[in-house]
Amino acid sequence: MCEVYKKVFETYHFPIFNEDYIEKTMNQNLIYFSIKNKEKIVSLSSTEMDYTSKSVEMTDFATLSEYRGKGFSVFLLNKMEEEMRQKNFHVAYTIARAVSYGMNITFSKLNYKYAGTLINNTNISGDLESMNVWYKILD
Repeated sequence: MCEVYKKVFETYHFPIFNEDYIEKTMNQNLIYFSIKNKEKIVSLSSTEMDYTSKSVEMTDFATLSEYRGKGFSVFLLNKMEEEMRQKNFHVAYTIARAVSYGMNITFSKLNYKYAGTLINNTNISGDLESMNVWYKILD
């Protein structure tokens, strides 16, 4: 997983390049989803669950460049939503890179509501970037 994240992001606002961090979060409040090709992870995402508010961030989407354009993010997001509904979460949300048209289209396709843009608020891929906020009621 860390290798995929390293190939996709130059920098990231959480230590997703660190195996200990990934393992720690798996044992706390994150579930990671992946798509494999011949046992090799080619696309991943995660849900960061807030059990108190029953809200969940749909996040950390990464697909190796040679596998993009195949609808993997839509597939993963559908699976993530299914799992979160089973766990009785009520609201899903994300902050998607404003320059990532594909991810913004993914959330729009699955009927997430656009809630605004956070200007230059996240250090990702080596620079400060603006992030679009999207949400969806899961009930």
